[in-house]
Amino acid sequence: MPSKILVLRLMEYKQFAVQAFEREPGKWRASIRRVDGEPVQVIGTNKFGQSITRIDDRTPAAALLTAMDAIDAGTFVRDRAATEKLWRRRECSSSERVETNNLQRRRAKS
Repeated sequence: MPSKILVLRLMEYKQFAVQAFEREPGKWRASIRRVDGEPVQVIGTNKFGQSITRIDDRTPAAALLTAMDAIDAGTFVRDRAATEKLWRRRECSSSERVETNNLQRRRAKS
């Protein structure tokens, strides 16, 4: 008799696609993929098409929460462009420049 694997809908969480599936009756796990289709990289390992949680959970919701906990814990390398902060130096007026210089002098005296 062929085995049936029950798979639930895909959900997106912090740039990752998470999907619960029933590995065996009553044993749920979750697959984790990147939303943009790029390979998933667990910190300190190679890149993979997907990552599967290693813990069997009793419910699909628990499997999804396990996957989200792994994402929150920083297990996976995220897209750097999304988290990168860009700073631009803006032109300031002469009064702002004087104020900045005065603040720097006060700090130097302290």
